[in-house]
Amino acid sequence: MRLIAQIKGANGSGKTTIMKQLIDLAGDCYYLLRDDYNLYDLKGKPYATVLYNLKWIIMGHYPKTAKGGGCDNIHKVDHMKAILDDLHASYSPNYSIVFEGAMISSTMTLYYHIRDMHDVTARAVLLRASLEGCIRRLEHRKGIKLTLDSFNHVEDKCLRIFRQDHLYIANHIRSIDVDNIAEEEMVYEFLDVVGWKP
Repeated sequence: MRLIAQIKGANGSGKTTIMKQLIDLAGDCYYLLRDDYNLYDLKGKPYATVLYNLKWIIMGHYPKTAKGGGCDNIHKVDHMKAILDDLHASYSPNYSIVFEGAMISSTMTLYYHIRDMHDVTARAVLLRASLEGCIRRLEHRKGIKLTLDSFNHVEDKCLRIFRQDHLYIANHIRSIDVDNIAEEEMVYEFLDVVGWKP
């Protein structure tokens, strides 16, 4: 069965870090583009990154020159579902799919959508991180102190994640305590938690 994994966490919890570490682990990648950029409001950006050495597909775009990346250019839940369906139908069962950065309100919607797909093992992973840990990682990445507005935004995201704990527990969704893992080990912890075998 194909593995499709979803990573959820607040800003600074390490979602993009894991994705970029996966790309580094693969050693090479290529991007999937559409001729019709307006189909998913992509505005010319790739909708997926294929790691053919590892047999993973990452939804979204993770340019090596940028500090960020992800699914920020995919704005609607229906578009995320359609892209997942497209990737699922277009690639052999040998490829696993992972995505992050989904809107808080869509987390369980997308999880159930994946779970209901034919011949798919669904995994959702929550990156549990303290507000202090998120702020520390963001400030380290940006090289500056966060403004009050940015701090408040991250705090709000963390609180909303914490309030959804019961959803993850009730659905046996896996979690990673990222505050107690070395950054360079995050990708290996993720692969272990989702049960991926090369």
